[in-house]
Amino acid sequence: MGRSPALLKTLDTCARVATRQTPVLIIGESGTGKDLLARAIHENSAARHRRLTKITCGLVGSDHSRLNFLSSRSESPGTVYLDEITELPLHIQTELEHLLHEAADGETDRCSQAPVRIISSTSITGELSKEARLRPALYYRLAVVPIQIPPLRERKEDLPELAQFFADRLAKRHNLTPTPIPDRVLHRFAQHHWPGNIRELENVVERMVLLAADFDFSGHDLTNEVIDRAGEVTTQFSHGLPENGLSLSQIERDLLGAALAKFGGNQTKAARYLNISRRTLIYRMGKYNLRAPGGAEKL
Repeated sequence: MGRSPALLKTLDTCARVATRQTPVLIIGESGTGKDLLARAIHENSAARHRRLTKITCGLVGSDHSRLNFLSSRSESPGTVYLDEITELPLHIQTELEHLLHEAADGETDRCSQAPVRIISSTSITGELSKEARLRPALYYRLAVVPIQIPPLRERKEDLPELAQFFADRLAKRHNLTPTPIPDRVLHRFAQHHWPGNIRELENVVERMVLLAADFDFSGHDLTNEVIDRAGEVTTQFSHGLPENGLSLSQIERDLLGAALAKFGGNQTKAARYLNISRRTLIYRMGKYNLRAPGGAEKL
C-alpha cells in the first residue's frame, strides 16, 4: 500500500515476474512486509490455484523432511516460500542447492512433475555471500530476480495512507466510527526513523487508537509517548538481542502476566505499573486469552 516511487518500482518488478516460474529473492528489513509481497506474487502467478507453502528456515534445524516439496513422492505445492533463507543451516543449503539443480535439469526420479515456484526472503540487506550466510551456488539459484522492499523511512510519503488504513481497520474491528488522523500526528510520524518499519507503525497506531477514547485523537498527545517508548525498547536491546530472534507477542504476554501476578490480579494497579490504561490492559488480556490469577477480575 502506497504510491511512493520506491514502492512503485518494487511493485512493478513483482508484476513483471509474477507470471513466470523465475525464482525470486525478496530483500527487506524486518517489518517491511516480505511475507505479504511473497503472497502477492503467488496470488498473481499461474500457480495461484495451488497452495503456497511457507517454510521458516530458522526452524528447519536438522529436519530434512521440510525439503520434500521437490520430491516426486510429495504433493506438489504451487509456490514454496523460504522465509529468512540465511537462517537455513549450511549443510542443508548444500542439499537444497543439489535438489534445485536436479529440478532444473528435469531429473524426474526425484523431482515433482508439476513445477514448483521458489520465493525466498532475507532481512539481511548487505552482501549475503560475503557474510558467509548463504552459499554462493544457492544464492545464484534463488536470486535470479532480487526484489528490494524499501524501508519505511525511505517512503515516508506513504505514511498518511498507511496510518489511516490501520486506524480504519481497527475502527471496523471494534465497531467504532473511523476518525481521520490529525496532521500534527502525521507530522510527528514523519519525524520518526521507524526502525521496525510497517510493523512498528501498525503497533503505534493500534496503541494510539486504544488510548484515545472513541478514536478522538484531538485531546491526546500520544505520539511522543508511543514513539519515545519504542525508542527506549530499541536502545535496551540494541547490544543484547538474542542470536536466534525473539517473539514480541510472547514478551508482551509474559509482561502482562507478570504484572497481573505482581498485584494479585488487580487490573488497575497492573495497568498503572505498565503505564497503560486499564482499557488497554483488558484489551491485551483478551488478545492473549489471559485471566487474572485465581480467575478473579479485580479492579
